Amino acid sequence: MNDGMGSDGDFEYGRPRYQPAPGPAAGDPRRLGDGPDGHGRAGEEVGRTAPGAVLALVIAAVGWLVPIVGGVLAIRRANAALNVIDAAGGALDGASLAVWAKRLGWFSVVVWSALLFWWFGGALFQLVYRFLLK
Repeated sequence: MNDGMGSDGDFEYGRPRYQPAPGPAAGDPRRLGDGPDGHGRAGEEVGRTAPGAVLALVIAAVGWLVPIVGGVLAIRRANAALNVIDAAGGALDGASLAVWAKRLGWFSVVVWSALLFWWFGGALFQLVYRFLLK
């Protein structure tokens, strides 16, 4: 019995990698124009926002409270969200959220690194300098 997780890596979550991810069906309410009010253009799909992208943006926004670690977590979650969005084949949206989470994460890492160096770097270098000269 094949449970979809073979050791050769051909299957991922029960479906072969060469098969595209299933998209919304013709009568699915996620398609524009097929809703109860009939608005929108028929046949155009509305993507669902990837939860990982939203989580990455939340971590990037709150990550300022934890120096450097919050930014690194936001960057890693944003990369994971972008990978999931790419693998979904158009069924998931939210790439812009993930990109902004990655940008905010990098900004947080750079700013906190500069601030920590400014506050503690001089004293640390003086301590090492004194230790090496004595």
